Amino acid sequence: MTITIKSTLADTPLVLGAVGTSETVKISLGRISPSGFSVFHRADFLAAVEAELGVRIVPADSIVIERSGLSPVALTGSGPWPTVSEGLPDGVYSVQAFRPNFTPDGAMQIARAWVAIAEYQTDHPPLPPVSDEDVETLAGLLLAEGLRSVGFATVARRLLATGKVEVRT
Repeated sequence: MTITIKSTLADTPLVLGAVGTSETVKISLGRISPSGFSVFHRADFLAAVEAELGVRIVPADSIVIERSGLSPVALTGSGPWPTVSEGLPDGVYSVQAFRPNFTPDGAMQIARAWVAIAEYQTDHPPLPPVSDEDVETLAGLLLAEGLRSVGFATVARRLLATGKVEVRT
């Protein structure tokens, strides 16, 4: 596979391509010398691009969190325990590591679990809240229709939460 990058200054494009394995990359100056090329180790080439352009190359499915955006950590309590008290969602006042043997790897595992939950909730938003009055009304309607079930309120709440059922009185 090759990629051609058009030049902004000349008619000669830069052509990038893999050589044999994915560990090396070949670079040629397109039309000037299509058969002449240089081969570089992929890691060295990417490191040079990062250094020269001031960018960070990461896998396409990465989630990048800038360290400057992280909340400050303070040592609190008799432990002392590392604690985050700023930049948290409403209703959450602190996040704290309560175990003395808590390792950086353990913290990263927990962070990855929270990111997985955030991704899941983004793809599967929680059901919207419904009013207790609507639940009671729908449960009463189900009962009035002769349906017999112990969990009318549960069924009513689930039906209303879909947004496809609406109570009109």
